Amino acid sequence: MTANKTERLLEVLLCLSQAQRPVTKRQLRDAIEDYSTAVSDEAFEKTFERDKAELRDLGVPLETVSGGDEEGYRVDLSAHALPPVTFTSAEAALLGLARRVWHAEGAAAADRALRKLEAAGVDVDPGALSLVEPRLAGGEQAFGPIAQAIARRQGITFDHRPSGATTSKSRRLQPWGVVSRRGRWYVVGHDLDREAPRAFRLDRIAGSVQTNGPAAAFDIPQDADISTLVADPSAGREAHPAQVRVREGTGHNLRRRATGVVSLGQGWDRLTLTTRDDEAFAREVLAYGVDVVVEEPSRTRELVVAALTTLAGNT
Repeated sequence: MTANKTERLLEVLLCLSQAQRPVTKRQLRDAIEDYSTAVSDEAFEKTFERDKAELRDLGVPLETVSGGDEEGYRVDLSAHALPPVTFTSAEAALLGLARRVWHAEGAAAADRALRKLEAAGVDVDPGALSLVEPRLAGGEQAFGPIAQAIARRQGITFDHRPSGATTSKSRRLQPWGVVSRRGRWYVVGHDLDREAPRAFRLDRIAGSVQTNGPAAAFDIPQDADISTLVADPSAGREAHPAQVRVREGTGHNLRRRATGVVSLGQGWDRLTLTTRDDEAFAREVLAYGVDVVVEEPSRTRELVVAALTTLAGNT
């Protein structure tokens, strides 16, 4: 199927599924550019009949409705819901890339077709395109290379700026998939430097994404749940102990999670607790300012010291 034909079929599908009443052949011809620019009525009729047949072959519930002076057509998607569909990580990555191309190339044409129908007096659902039009809220330059690397199972290297940081760090990742959550896109995979699963926001990637190593260099775990890893960044990580010094009367959230509290005197307590995410723990500690001092783990202590050093240098 050619790109032009695919785009035209999608425009027909949108027009027929989002119109509030059946759409006539004449209205479709006026609304869809490929139809309106047909060299003759005969050419339009042949193209339209082929498109109807192809949509039905694809399982689209296209109905012909009689009544009035002219037959109309409609597609009631709500009455013909598809069963759940699953994809491999590579297939999902390629579909994501195709969706990005649709936003860039196809959404404008479909939007024009719907606007023409509306101008012709057809009631159109104003949220129609939101059902099929994906958007990338930042990170557009990274999406394509990452999707291709996932399909090839090839490692990538990129500079990423963590939340709250002012500088970027180089990351080496075996990418498993891309996922959208709350309007943000993330790449999830195995972080080679940390030897653990990690998720990175695409709009925090600075510069270009570079591939490294051969294709098929790793296997994507069968039980990898990239959605869970984005929803809970600590998922799949082992808990390890942490110790902090906390001023008396402060650090209430830390105290609630503590497995042990020892009074150090002079207005300080030592709390023992567990953490799965050193960076998230560092951000939490920083929010308490001078009331909390990290003793362990060393990784969290280093992150806090680095953040405070950067802050002091900017003041």
